[in-house]
Amino acid sequence: MIDSLYRPVFTDKTTRLIEEYDQWTFDIALHLTKTELKTILEKYYNVQICKITTRRLPRKNSRFSSSNRAKFAKRAIVQLIPGQIFSFSPE
Repeated sequence: MIDSLYRPVFTDKTTRLIEEYDQWTFDIALHLTKTELKTILEKYYNVQICKITTRRLPRKNSRFSSSNRAKFAKRAIVQLIPGQIFSFSPE
């Protein structure tokens, strides 16, 4: 189940979200639902989730052929309850 959670995303925008709103961004598997994601994060990282927003990223054409398209990706923005801290070393 933890294999469905690919990686945290760290860009300028996501760093700003972490600092200002305590919202973390993750790339996740397409089949993962919000409730499944919430149970994974709460169990594996020992945090309490306030809100989850998911979206699918747009597909991109390949550079050499329009028939080759990159697979869909799904991204989740997770807001923690105030006072909670994400530690990426699971307990």
